[in-house]
Amino acid sequence: MARRGRGRVVGIILMVMLLAWGAMGTWQRLKPLPEGIGVAFPERPAEQVRFVADLTWYDAAGKRHLDQAIFDEALAMIAQARRLVVADMFLFNDFAGSAEGDGFRPLSRQLSDALIEQKRRHPGLEAVLITDPLNTLYAGLELDHLQRLREAGVAVVESDLTRLRASNPLWSGFWHLGPRWFGNDSDGGWLPNALGPGRVTLRSYLSLLNFNANHRKTLVVDQGDGWSGLVTSANPHDASSRHGNVALRFNGPAVLDLLANGAAGGGLVRRGAARPRACLGRGIRCAKAAGCNC
Repeated sequence: MARRGRGRVVGIILMVMLLAWGAMGTWQRLKPLPEGIGVAFPERPAEQVRFVADLTWYDAAGKRHLDQAIFDEALAMIAQARRLVVADMFLFNDFAGSAEGDGFRPLSRQLSDALIEQKRRHPGLEAVLITDPLNTLYAGLELDHLQRLREAGVAVVESDLTRLRASNPLWSGFWHLGPRWFGNDSDGGWLPNALGPGRVTLRSYLSLLNFNANHRKTLVVDQGDGWSGLVTSANPHDASSRHGNVALRFNGPAVLDLLANGAAGGGLVRRGAARPRACLGRGIRCAKAAGCNC
């Protein structure tokens, strides 16, 4: 009789756990998105639109050629900014590629150096860098270039992917009930980093299984009394620097929507929420009131 009672208790516990798992997975799949995410902006004019591309090809002799222009454009945009820079970049690391060999370009270092130098030249510049937590293996690594940016006064934020809907609800239902709350840190990693150097914890890979990401690659800067934007498929990721990619650069009112979209991305923050939101808020107000100082 006692054995039957214990079996009933175990069955009830398992049923409750399954119901909680299913309910959490359903909620994570269907929950409301944060304000500004998944919205359609009204049609606005885009001025001085230019197509920019990174090209890679082989000639008849089998020699590989590279014609890179996208990050040359991005670096030039940053170099003339005086009030605001908002860079939202998915992959922003030097993993799996050597900048010294095989034609890889050190894009992560070049973009970091450009932001740091412009902040040094213009201390009043509001500079915000939004990036995906995949770069740090979900807080399992500390990256030197991100630390350099923070020390230089650039607001560095990682998108908080837990606020997005689950693309893998079967796993995310379980993860949100348990592993999520253990957090992560860069000490004590014992598993190899599949993306590059260093060791990471098991929690990094458990986070990866949610299959969520902030894939945006955008840049907004002030340009004189106006604003200029860049939307691209290219990442400042050294190992991707030989890939073919495309971008559009444009000015005019449409840049305001790109900036507002960046502010929505800034709302998905894991670290340093207050200052980036304030920077983005000032940037939007500045954009709407031409000629003011951010």
